[in-house]
This record gives sequence, C-alpha cells and structure tokens, in this order.
Amino acid sequence: MGLTVEARAPEMLFVGRALAGVMCGIAASLPPFYMAEVMPRHLVGHVMVGNMLCVMSGVLIMGIISINEILATSELWPGITAASGVVCVVQLILLPWVVESPSFLLFVKNKEDSALKALQKLRGTMNVQVELSDMKAFSAHKKTQVTVLRLLTTRSHLRSVILMVGSFVCSFFTGIVIVAFYSVSVLKSAGLSERVARYMTPAFVVVGVSVSIILLFFVARLRRRVMMLGGLAGMLVAEVVLTIALWYQDQVTWLSTVAVVCVFMIALFHAAGPAQVPWILLPEIFDAEARGAASSIGVTVMNASSFVMTYVFPMLQEYSGAYSILLFVGTSTFFFVFIFFLQPETVGRFAKEKEETEYTVEGQQERTRL
Repeated sequence: MGLTVEARAPEMLFVGRALAGVMCGIAASLPPFYMAEVMPRHLVGHVMVGNMLCVMSGVLIMGIISINEILATSELWPGITAASGVVCVVQLILLPWVVESPSFLLFVKNKEDSALKALQKLRGTMNVQVELSDMKAFSAHKKTQVTVLRLLTTRSHLRSVILMVGSFVCSFFTGIVIVAFYSVSVLKSAGLSERVARYMTPAFVVVGVSVSIILLFFVARLRRRVMMLGGLAGMLVAEVVLTIALWYQDQVTWLSTVAVVCVFMIALFHAAGPAQVPWILLPEIFDAEARGAASSIGVTVMNASSFVMTYVFPMLQEYSGAYSILLFVGTSTFFFVFIFFLQPETVGRFAKEKEETEYTVEGQQERTRL
C-alpha cells in the first residue's frame, strides 16, 4: 500500500495474517474441487474459468480499496482487513444452503437417497435418474479411493502428477509476481512515479478479469495445450522486451511506456494460459477417485511456489536490478519446453469418461428414447 503505520498489537497482526494465510490456502483448494464434482461435466471448464474470474475480481476489489485515497491511510487501513472479514461472515451465513456433493454422498457415505435429493436440487429437476445411474455404475466399477501417498507412489499416475505439479509451479514461476505483487517497484525502476505506478496495479488486474470473461464463452472449444503454450510464449516475449526496456530506460525515455505495455502483456497472457489451465487440467487428467488427492497436492504446490517467488524476487531485484527479469525469461522458456513435450491434449476428456461409465441398461434405454 505504500503506507507505514504503527499497530497497537503487532503480535496479533502477525497471528491474524498467519491464520488468514492458512485459511486462504484451504479456501483456495475446496471451491474448484467441489465445483468439479457437482457441475455437469461439459461445464467443468467454464466453471474453472469462472472460479479464477471470482479470484481475480476479489483481487481487483481489494486493489481498488487499497488505493491511498480510499482506505490506505493511517486512520482507515484496518478497514482493508475488515472488508475481508465481512466476506467471510457472508459466506458462513450462506454455507448451510450449499448442497452437498452427490458424488461424495454416493461414493463415500453410501447414501443413495441423499445423493438423489442433492442431484435434484443442483439440476433443478426431478428427472435425474440417468445421471444417477451413471454415478452408481461408476461407483460399482471404480477403484479404491486414492490417497496422497498412493498417488505419489503409483507408477500409473506418475506422468499426470508430474504434469500437474509442473503446471501449478509454472503459474507462479513464470512472471506473474511482477504483476501481482511487485508491479509498483518494477514500474518505478522503469521511470514511473510511485503514484502513477500504484494506480496502474488495479489496471493490470482488470486485464486478467477481462480475459477470464472472454474465456468463459470459448473455453469448451479451446485446446488446453495451445492455451498453455500460447500464454507462455506471450509472457516470454514480454519479459524479454521488459528486460531490454529496464536496461535502457535511462537513455530512452519512451521505454517507460514500453515497460508498462510489457507488464500489461504479462498479465494478459498469464490470465489466458498459466492462470487457467492447471485448474482446468486437474479434473481432466485424473480419474474421479484420484481428484481429491491431486487437488491437495496441486494447491500445496501452488501456495509453496507463491511463497518462494514472493520472497525471492525482491532480493533478486535489489541485487541485480533489470537482470532480475531474466529469471522469468529462463523459467518461461523451461516450462514452454516442459509443456510442449509432456502435456497431452485433454479437451473432451470428460465426454470420454462419461461414455466409459454408461454401464446401466436403464441409462442406455433412456438415452435411446431421448
């Protein structure tokens, strides 16, 4: 915020931030996993993009109210944390009305009647027998629930685990910290005033929100591999140009504008690829019995990557200046090669899985009649 204040109880501020960080990690993992279970399979891609849209919208709102003229003052700064508390209270009030996952009720609790009622509420119709028959058929043929340890030690899951871990590491190791956390310091080093740099930060988030809205309409038809490779290629080019702009900005004044454009491009291409694809990919490369464990691993890796880059980049920037961006040039290149050779095309995977679970005679007869 660019604001220095004296907290009356700094130890409570530290404890509060630590608890908030832990809870944010938990809250970040559950919604995508829950939505992947309860949504119709052909809508899972849209829902994952919608999840990221909500995350970016929240970041945008907090970025706006953190502007000096709004709440970032010595008197009003506690209102920033209070705003997050209000959201938590609203969620706690609404959570009792959230429908339990039909898959969880059927597979784990073995409560068919409860699963039927939950499915009827979610679909808004009583005619869900075909979908329930498919779920029961899959339950009869499914393997034992996969734990985190088993997922990490089973050879058949090895490639999927490597791809998932690489995708989540990629989302934070390829330059998004420039936009999300340190855009002010980067733009100041490019010659912009601190005031202008701070006003630019919410604008970068607006780019991510806009891209997510556009993807909502096209994600079902977009190839995951192309999204990832295209996003990484765009970020790589922007990072190379940004490095050059930071090197020579003292000699050429208009390179400050080039630096701003490059940060915008990093935000755009990240939102179009590395920010979205890991969440879309996770339910497409893991079977239903492994998705819970895979989600836990993915979120842990994502948070660890965020922690590492959040603390490493300021040190690199302090000691190497413009050369610090070269780190992301290297990581973007590495992950482009990684994705090119390891990531298969997974669009339509859910449709294939659904066909493989259509075992019931009742379901087949119903589809023939329709």
